[in-house]
Amino acid sequence: MTNLFCRLRKKCFSSCQNIFLLLFIFFAFCTTSAQANGDENFENIGENDTTAILSLIHKGEDLSVPSTAFQNLSTALDESYKLHYSKGIAFALAGLGNWYFGNDINRAVYYGNLAQNIYDKYNLNDVKLKAKIHLLLGTSLQEKGIRDSAGYYFFFLADDIKNPEINDPVFEINAYVKLTAFLIDINYNATHLQRIGKEYIDKARSAIYRTKDTAEARLKLCFLEGMYYHGIKQYDSARYYYLQILDKKSLKNINTARVIAIYLNLSSIYLQEKNADKAMMYVQKIIDISKQPGNQQYLLYYMSITNIMHARVLFLQKEYEQALSLINYTLDKLRKNDNVLNNEIIIGYETAAECYEALGKFNEALAYKDKYTKLHDSLMQKDKLDMISQLEMRYSISEKDKEIAKQQLTKTETESRIRKKNFWIGVIVLITIGLMIIFLLWQRNNLHKQKLQQEKINSFNKQIEIEKLNAAISGEERERTRIARDLHDGIGGMLAVSKMNFEISRQNVEAQHREDFQDGIKLLEQAASELRKTAHNMMPQILLEEGLVDAVKYFCDGVAKSNAPDISFQIFGTPKKFAPEFELAIYRIVQELIHNVIRHADAKNAIVQFNFHETSFTVTVEDDGIGMSTEEGIKGMGMRSIQDRITTNHGTISIESRKNEGTSVYLEFESQPETIQLI
Repeated sequence: MTNLFCRLRKKCFSSCQNIFLLLFIFFAFCTTSAQANGDENFENIGENDTTAILSLIHKGEDLSVPSTAFQNLSTALDESYKLHYSKGIAFALAGLGNWYFGNDINRAVYYGNLAQNIYDKYNLNDVKLKAKIHLLLGTSLQEKGIRDSAGYYFFFLADDIKNPEINDPVFEINAYVKLTAFLIDINYNATHLQRIGKEYIDKARSAIYRTKDTAEARLKLCFLEGMYYHGIKQYDSARYYYLQILDKKSLKNINTARVIAIYLNLSSIYLQEKNADKAMMYVQKIIDISKQPGNQQYLLYYMSITNIMHARVLFLQKEYEQALSLINYTLDKLRKNDNVLNNEIIIGYETAAECYEALGKFNEALAYKDKYTKLHDSLMQKDKLDMISQLEMRYSISEKDKEIAKQQLTKTETESRIRKKNFWIGVIVLITIGLMIIFLLWQRNNLHKQKLQQEKINSFNKQIEIEKLNAAISGEERERTRIARDLHDGIGGMLAVSKMNFEISRQNVEAQHREDFQDGIKLLEQAASELRKTAHNMMPQILLEEGLVDAVKYFCDGVAKSNAPDISFQIFGTPKKFAPEFELAIYRIVQELIHNVIRHADAKNAIVQFNFHETSFTVTVEDDGIGMSTEEGIKGMGMRSIQDRITTNHGTISIESRKNEGTSVYLEFESQPETIQLI
């Protein structure tokens, strides 16, 4: 259980760090409300009036004093409505949406959508205004966790900032910051992030030379570079740029919200490096800022994030109970608030699960891990992959698409007819190729079927041949058994009776001393002995009772006692008990080979070897006789019988013989000995 949570914690904590990277781009604004009446018909107004309104909007975009910014934007919106100035309304709504971004995400999205509706309804055709709206909606929807919709607006923003009509270096730098933050938030491919991030930094650096307020622009560039290195996990470089912004000489040029965001990111880096003390130092700085007069507008948004960051510090310090208390307090506050930020709740659930796991409360840990997984999965949808590919594609080939569109407009009717002609030619070619492929596949299928059929026929013929050999060998063995029984029971019995008669005749004193009488009794005894040997060889009882090894040994010993060659029997490996049919076949083969040695080899010595292997069984019969021609030997009736038995049972035979150097016969059966069923 503990190992499971450790793996989940490592994976989830890495994704949480990416979320904190976005915090430094959020700014604080104040609040107001206004609605645009889209049904009114706007009229042209004086140049002086529009200049005054745009001047108020420009002042309202300076958020260093939130209350003043709110007043300027509200006044500009009211004046635009009174004068029916559609562009002023859209600009003011976008400005108010940016103001709400740090405090009320739902309000930010609401004003962004109003601005977009005004822009679309009256076709305002202002690139800078359009880019501002896209930036507002993209960042707001991203923060709400609606990444697919956020990606939609970021796609357009990537094209907007390349338009020279914008001519606002500070806005361009800010847009590059937000685009990079979005790529990090969706876990963009590290290699592509490094390439695109470098391009954004280069573009932002070139924009600095076109702005008068270089101090503000350089601060934004430091933001971008810090975020870039943070995103590719080069924390030393990221820390360097963040600290550059916090330099005493620079603090007067940045607002409080941006300072808080930098502190959060520095704390995030130290948490990633498991340095709880350093992380807590920056968390404490945020807490101190929140207590200062005039900073109440940051409490709802930033303090929720700060509390969760503080909880992670407590987790690293193993203060699990305190961490859980802070997490539950923060989560309860976020859940009660209508403007809840899902990213912060995800991190809170994850941290709570880790704390409960560390305390050994696995049921509570599983409950929070389940909440984390469900909310995390709902935000990280499969549409993320489509967003990534579309963003990269729009960024890298948008200019080419424009050129292609221009070329399409210049094509003539002749080119259209050529395309139509080529189309039909292509269709005909494809149909022809398709028919050829179908024909080739059909022919190939037929050939394959014929091949399979022929293989079945060959296999069937081979099986018939094996069955015939089995039948012949079985018949031969049955005939041997019958003859042996007849010899033993018939002629053997007659010889026994004859001997008994002769024994009775011994009572005649004169007859038993005659030499021819004694010779007759000896001949009867020899005939009976030879008859028993013949019957035994035809159907050895010892093979059925003791097995192959003992039967062959007994046979070799019996042959060696006669005037035959000296035969030795050798065994290698562990003897195994085979099927009776297999043992009878091996016995007949050895018997026939030894008879060939006796009849034809004129040998003094012979060897019979059995070799038992794990996956095979081999038999070797060697002699030191006069040798033989291998072709003539195979043609003999005895060797043909041996060959039939081997073929029937899937074995192989090898014969080596040289004149006056003896003969060696090697048999091998490669299948498992225990499963060989030979006849």
